[in-house]
Amino acid sequence: ADTTRLGGGSPVFYKHGIYKSGYIHKGQIMGHHVGSDATAFSAELRYDHSERLTMNLLANYQERGKSLAIKEKHQQAEIGADWGVTSQLMVNARYGFDMVDNWNFVPGDDTFHFGELGLEYRW
Repeated sequence: ADTTRLGGGSPVFYKHGIYKSGYIHKGQIMGHHVGSDATAFSAELRYDHSERLTMNLLANYQERGKSLAIKEKHQQAEIGADWGVTSQLMVNARYGFDMVDNWNFVPGDDTFHFGELGLEYRW
């Protein structure tokens, strides 16, 4: 994803006949998590082990504030699995981390960890 401004003009993300200046609100991109003036690269590896078990590995790199002197950079990784216990019950698990340079455009390094454990019942 590239939400930077081409030639210093308006953001190009979602730009077309209806949203002539880009799909934005108060200068911020709507519809993408990196926001305005940023680039992001993602890759996901998904393995369907069986009909009931799927595992995935996700890597993401983001640079925000591309036109600023201090840029915010993210290196993210996530691992997860979805397991169908029965035809109606699914268990989801995820763990990930985000190593950030210059969080909120303030010099320094931070690391954030996040996780998810969920149950899904289908009827």
